[in-house]
Amino acid sequence: MYFFYSASCPFCHQEEQFLKKIEGKYPQLDIKRYEISNQENLDLYQQMGEQYKVPDQALAVVNVPLTFIGERYFLGYLDDKTSGVEIENYIKSLIGGETCPAEEKPQSINFFGKEIKIPESLSLMGMGAVLGLANGINPCTISVLIMLLAYLLTSSSFKQAIRAGIIFSFSVFLFYFLLMIGVYKSFCFFKENLVLYITPLKTGLGILLFAIGLWMAKDFFFLKEGQKVSLAIPKFAHPVIKKFIGYATLPAVILLALFSSLVELPCSFALPLSYATILAEKNISPYPYFLLYNFFFVLPLFIIVAVVGFGFSRTENVEEWREKFKKNSRFISGILLVLLGLAFLLKIF
Repeated sequence: MYFFYSASCPFCHQEEQFLKKIEGKYPQLDIKRYEISNQENLDLYQQMGEQYKVPDQALAVVNVPLTFIGERYFLGYLDDKTSGVEIENYIKSLIGGETCPAEEKPQSINFFGKEIKIPESLSLMGMGAVLGLANGINPCTISVLIMLLAYLLTSSSFKQAIRAGIIFSFSVFLFYFLLMIGVYKSFCFFKENLVLYITPLKTGLGILLFAIGLWMAKDFFFLKEGQKVSLAIPKFAHPVIKKFIGYATLPAVILLALFSSLVELPCSFALPLSYATILAEKNISPYPYFLLYNFFFVLPLFIIVAVVGFGFSRTENVEEWREKFKKNSRFISGILLVLLGLAFLLKIF
């Protein structure tokens, strides 16, 4: 391993402490350290950087720490749980050991004097369920589904209404599931250099989530009767949605779900974006977590389909409930976004 560092760089110091820990752990590992204030070391830094195809902009400003090992380089260092785990896993692969997920560190809670440990994977599942359900109680998507069911129940049969409602809900599930995978994959694409921009990215995301959360939560206090909630489906989309509902065919229902999901992204994508960002830093497969999140996200839609389709309640009653509850749902989602924003800003995640 070739480790280039600066004596004045705090991130270099963090990596140095990590390297000291693993140096004795892997006797096959030979670490060569180069302080870049030395001109000879700086020349070697540039030479190896060009050989490993490190981005020119990084080499031009002499970004450190910069670590070369095997066929890879690691630019920057965040902490032992992320950058350290990635480096150690690669070392294991080079010496014949199997790469493995990061060691799971259970979180502890005190319950009447008894310490209970909760595995990280379980806590992530719980977070996904809570965020998905909070995001699913969404006035925008629910109102489109109610309009679809009301039209089909008056112009067709309850069987067709149920079928269309299920297809609509599943299409929404698929849209958000694929969208979250796309966000996650985009992080993975830049994973090698993720450490360079993950801190400013999280800070920016934290500020954005905090601002959106406050904007949504204000509806609870200031929304007047008959007013639309903040970040609702834009007006230009209403005629298109009504046209899709009027067709009521299978392709039209799928397109309705996709179009309504797309135009409501400003109102609903902050929570899945933050959850995908959290999972991107974990050395685990995200797919079970995305499935769980989106199951809870569309669960309210399936419940409405069952309640209305099987005659337990009329669409007018569900719409009345949605109208009454919309301020509360905005408040819940807004507070969650504010808390997530603070968690990113305070580096809890």
